[in-house]
Amino acid sequence: MKIDEIRKMKAEMENYLKLYEEYPQKTMEQIAFKAYADFGSVTRIADMLNVQGARIGNRKLIPKDVSEILQSPRNEFEKLVCQIFLNSKKKATRIWS
Repeated sequence: MKIDEIRKMKAEMENYLKLYEEYPQKTMEQIAFKAYADFGSVTRIADMLNVQGARIGNRKLIPKDVSEILQSPRNEFEKLVCQIFLNSKKKATRIWS
């Protein structure tokens, strides 16, 4: 790996960390995006949101609901998290296929 590539990766990571630290957690969707950046598990996030009382209509959230939230990015941080989610989803699909 060349030093220029390492510098580019470092700059991307620093940008990601800055976006992560500044990202608000006011809505259920924002909490889901930030939690996925922390944990990387839609099941864990669904459980966490259910404990906090989050609901869709009258029902509790399921992992599929969290997946749908993660696939609807609205800003730069959410787009990065969405990419991470989709890349991990592809890997899981390959393992099971």
